[in-house]
Amino acid sequence: MSPLRTLPTSVRFAAMTSGAFLLLLALVGVVVYRQFHVALRETVDQSLVDFVAVQLDAVDGTDPAAGPPGGLLADLGRNPPAPLESSELEAQVLADDGSVLQATEGLEGVPGLVQGRRLVRVASGVPVYGDAVVEGTTVRFVGVSVTDGTERIVVLSTPVGPLREAERTLLAVYGPVALAGCVLAGLAGLWITRRGLAPLRRMTAQAEAIGAYDLSQRLPVPARGDEIGQLGRTLNRMLDRLDAAVQHERQFVTDASHELRTPLAIARAETELVREALTDESLRESLSSVIEEIDRLAAVVEDLLLLARADATSTLDRMETIDLGQLAASAA
Repeated sequence: MSPLRTLPTSVRFAAMTSGAFLLLLALVGVVVYRQFHVALRETVDQSLVDFVAVQLDAVDGTDPAAGPPGGLLADLGRNPPAPLESSELEAQVLADDGSVLQATEGLEGVPGLVQGRRLVRVASGVPVYGDAVVEGTTVRFVGVSVTDGTERIVVLSTPVGPLREAERTLLAVYGPVALAGCVLAGLAGLWITRRGLAPLRRMTAQAEAIGAYDLSQRLPVPARGDEIGQLGRTLNRMLDRLDAAVQHERQFVTDASHELRTPLAIARAETELVREALTDESLRESLSSVIEEIDRLAAVVEDLLLLARADATSTLDRMETIDLGQLAASAA
């Protein structure tokens, strides 16, 4: 038998409630984490796209702060949109074949971040996004084609460390909250089960109090139409039938005992008269044996009558422990 089946119903229900709630929270957590992850990526991507417009101005020479046309913007930290950090932004200018034309300090010597199929896509005027590892650090980048006819590509990148930190913060908050929710769900399940089974416990206590010689008591039945109420009414009807059967049996034994006493007494008396009138010793011995059997049968009838009377007034179902020494002293 499974160890779980040996536990009380309330404990098993609480455990199952906690388990189901934990599974539900785990599924919700996966969905929330996934949506949070996607939302963060989309926010960063949109911020990179918005800020890369500044780099496009720097590359085509429309931004005076960028210096001569074709140069990178010297100060990438001029109020970048949230959640970007100015100190973490890096940029590259790529040729249409992906080779690096220019790069900021953090990307010097790093191959072009936009390669392969992304080059074809960005050449068609569609911004491309991706993740790359630069000197052991994972960065998120966006690549946009310059619209000045030179077919150059501007790439702007930012580390994903803050994004992962935000995701870890979400897990750090959600995990304890989920566990606390499971504990609360288990306690709520335990309370609900104990409250729901309270009538059953009262019925059990009353059933323990009903003795074999007193079937007049009945189980307390809650005034509701659920399974517990139905069980209580069924058990009470069973007690009614048992009580009626026991009463019928007692009445039968009492009546039979009373009815047999007189015929047995008459049979014994008649047999004694016949025995006294006989002179044949063998017949007298036979009648003496008959009288002995009648006496035994009469004793059985008396015992049955005594038991019937004892059943009607028995207190065996209310036994108490007594001190034999005190009983002997009081009788002395």
